[in-house]
Amino acid sequence: MAEQKRADDLAEESQDWLGGYDDQLKQLHAELDAARDAHALLTRLDAEHAELTSRQDAARRHLRLRGALAEAQAQVRDRTDAALTARARTLDLQERRLAGMAAELAAQLTAGDPCRVCGSPEHPAPAAPRRRR
Repeated sequence: MAEQKRADDLAEESQDWLGGYDDQLKQLHAELDAARDAHALLTRLDAEHAELTSRQDAARRHLRLRGALAEAQAQVRDRTDAALTARARTLDLQERRLAGMAAELAAQLTAGDPCRVCGSPEHPAPAAPRRRR
């Protein structure tokens, strides 16, 4: 009889466990589905994160290149200004040299003698020496 009682108790306990098993199984399936959904979401978010990181890197690279471009443009302006200044100085020096050469030739002119440049014996407006600037 004690054995029968233990068997009945065990059968009742098993029935109770089996009654809760279906609910527990449903809950575990729901948790599994939620975990799968979370995994899919995580995978999608990882891909989006990678894309956004790539875009952020590209934006940073773009900003660096814009800065380098602005610096290069400033250097071009500075060097162009320097070149124009040097060209103006060269033209000024050439003009002054030509005027100096003309004055040297004019200083050697004698009325009635032919000009060494044009050959004319008349010298109506000879170049005058210029003062240095």
